[in-house]
Amino acid sequence: MAKLLQNWWTFVRERFPLGSHIPMVGLFCLGNVALTENLTAKTGLFTSSIFIITFLFFFRLRCFDEIKDYQVDLKVNPTRPLARGVLTVFQVRIMIVCILFIELALASRMGTGPLVLHMVAMAYSLLMRVEFFIGKWLSRHLTTYAVTHTFVSMLLGLSIAGQATGVVNEDMLKAVIWAAPINWALFNLFEFARKTFAPEEERPNVESYSLNFGVLGAVVLSLSQVALALAVLWYIGLAGLEGFEIQAACALIPLLAGVYLVISKSKTSGQVFRTVTGAYLLLFYSILTYQGMFL
Repeated sequence: MAKLLQNWWTFVRERFPLGSHIPMVGLFCLGNVALTENLTAKTGLFTSSIFIITFLFFFRLRCFDEIKDYQVDLKVNPTRPLARGVLTVFQVRIMIVCILFIELALASRMGTGPLVLHMVAMAYSLLMRVEFFIGKWLSRHLTTYAVTHTFVSMLLGLSIAGQATGVVNEDMLKAVIWAAPINWALFNLFEFARKTFAPEEERPNVESYSLNFGVLGAVVLSLSQVALALAVLWYIGLAGLEGFEIQAACALIPLLAGVYLVISKSKTSGQVFRTVTGAYLLLFYSILTYQGMFL
């Protein structure tokens, strides 16, 4: 048992580092709760259970990806934990089943409505695991593959809203549903940017948006999601809140990093673009939290 726990800790340390994922999940939860508070005119909705359920959800997605990528990793990324035998695929599958039951148990304590919303998000994530039964076709369409998978962030955001309010009805859904695309846009940004490289960074047999669309096209694709997130904020009526100007101004950060990459096309500019866009995602949710909880 001690050896198994040690192996799982190795997996977590390498593939789901807590130092980055705890803040990310925490800000994702806080940002979505803050949006819910603004849109439903309620306060004090955040609970530790929301964080735990969301954290487990993301960890389960990481486990899904490790299994999905296992055969490729044996050839392309042989140092990853599963590829080098730290854990077996069977052990990861057992962990996934355990997490599913824990998620259901915790969500059921929130009430029937929140449980149903979370089950919808869970069901979609399971469809992701089997690539919606069109895996071969999806694998040939990188962008379509990405946006169908990041769509789960919208459902997870709605689940958080349901858990936060404890009541899921027509009025609640009308209030929060139009905010859901914010999560989708930000997760698209992360996905597009992390596979955008300078020419010298491209690797053989590794698909990227910069290979498919060129550096400029990949940067425009990524930044379009920043514009989408801001547009949704405007549409749902949060542009009048103090702090929206900060949100809009902060959008200049990934824009400048994108311009730097397009002009320079150097390894350094590629690294800067990916780092900045990842930090911007956290910054966006931080400002949402500020807007919702302190204004």
